[in-house]
Amino acid sequence: LQTAGGGEARGKVVESREVGAERVYSDFPEINPEYTGRPVRYGYSLRISEGKSAGDGVPLFDRVMKMNLEEETVEASWESEGKVMDDMTFVPDPNRQEEDGGWLLFFSHQLEASKSFLEILDASTLTLQCTVELPRIPLGFHATFVPVEVVKTMIG
Repeated sequence: LQTAGGGEARGKVVESREVGAERVYSDFPEINPEYTGRPVRYGYSLRISEGKSAGDGVPLFDRVMKMNLEEETVEASWESEGKVMDDMTFVPDPNRQEEDGGWLLFFSHQLEASKSFLEILDASTLTLQCTVELPRIPLGFHATFVPVEVVKTMIG
């Protein structure tokens, strides 16, 4: 195994599995953060686009997928024609107790129109809850969600 720069990779794959009948490549895995370090049933990731790339072998992502890791199936997916996505953040809903009770927040981009959006999906069904058009955000820009209660403790 070699890195993109030609050097020897030092890490190792801890676990890799095929989920579902169709072979799909994905990245930017996410789970409900309240389940970190515990067994999980649901995982989310972004499918690597087969038809789009950012050039020089840099992949783009065109679909959000919800995997049922216990049944090894892709339970749901969401895509928006003409958009690519960046990594996502799972935000738990304090009013729901289910593992998939929350929202997935991520940036999406219309490359041809040079537009960026914040997309919010219900994590249990992958139904679109909200789209907010934003000023242009560079591809690959990472973000996270910080609850207002935490922000208040940070700024005094």
